[in-house]
Amino acid sequence: SLSSIAYIGLLLGLLFYLYAVLGVSVFGKNDPIHMGTLHIAFLTLFRCATLEDWTDVMYIAMQGCENYGYDGNEDLCTDSSASPLMAVVFHCSFI
Repeated sequence: SLSSIAYIGLLLGLLFYLYAVLGVSVFGKNDPIHMGTLHIAFLTLFRCATLEDWTDVMYIAMQGCENYGYDGNEDLCTDSSASPLMAVVFHCSFI
């Protein structure tokens, strides 16, 4: 039974890795605070998996960093691009 828990943990780690790579590739330039690097994307996905403000991460991806969520950090938002359909599909399939 302990080995099956390890296998499930390995599968979850692989799922987090795949979604983190996809998130950095698709949303990295639009949201450098949450999806800028791979290790930050891992932490953001853990935050989304625990349902802690996952809607803010999705809204930034949907509306772009110029329009939502970067109040006071406008200098970090260099390439704002809204992709509402991809954001909903990405976040809802992960959650």
